[in-house]
Amino acid sequence: MAGAEVVDDVRVPAAEALADRATSGRLLPDALPPEAEKAMDEFARDYERRWLDMDIPALAGLTPRQTADDPTSREDLVALRSSTGSHRGRGRWTTGDCAPCSASIGNGGGRIETMKTVVLGQPPAEIAAFLARRRALGQDRFDEVWEGVDHLAPMAHPWHGYLDTVLAELLGPYARQAGLIGTSAFNLGEPSDFRVPDRGYHRQLPASIYVATAAIVVEIVSPDDETWEKFPFYAGHGVDEIGTAAPAGRELRWFELGSEGYVETGSSSLLGVAASDLAAEIAWPG
Repeated sequence: MAGAEVVDDVRVPAAEALADRATSGRLLPDALPPEAEKAMDEFARDYERRWLDMDIPALAGLTPRQTADDPTSREDLVALRSSTGSHRGRGRWTTGDCAPCSASIGNGGGRIETMKTVVLGQPPAEIAAFLARRRALGQDRFDEVWEGVDHLAPMAHPWHGYLDTVLAELLGPYARQAGLIGTSAFNLGEPSDFRVPDRGYHRQLPASIYVATAAIVVEIVSPDDETWEKFPFYAGHGVDEIGTAAPAGRELRWFELGSEGYVETGSSSLLGVAASDLAAEIAWPG
């Protein structure tokens, strides 16, 4: 403003200002009209939901959802969330608080999860009918049972099926040379506790619906799936190697079973090929 004179210049770091906001609410007027409060709340919640799928420079250009799917980078996501802090004051949300994000990203490691519904006891008729309908329509191909608990998996994105076909073509020659037999998705475990990997490679062709183990399983990583949570189960069933393919990150990774679980090796000892060499042959979608 013309003629104005600066008499004081105080600068406060953003994090400190937000922390002050959480206790005093001084970044906004003490009272806002109800319609303004509602609009602000809706805007913040919408932003928080969209944030999960934004490209974040601090996460090497990946989205929080993609980062949480990668066990090697989850710590970066947790650190980012910690650096933003949790700032809520007088009932108003800020993007630093990200309540929907906190509900979606577990505090125990940054894993993004969908909300799970658990029904105790005998399922009511409505749920029994729903499960029967899924079976009748063939929508239960990737459904699993984890220690007696049904895990219902939706049909995957077309990219998932595309990568499955590409991997079958790429891995087939190596598997045959190693004397392994490839299959598509199958039930690994027993009726009351089984997982469904996207592909399997076996030392002999399975002859039963539920297969005790496999030499190699392949998982194609989809947003919100439970690929990484399956690792202990596969280890307990003596699966020698796991390959994971992530369309979002255009990554093919390889793990081998050690004395304390799976270790990322970057190559398959059974197939005699490096994951990076296979990945270079893939025309990744997107």
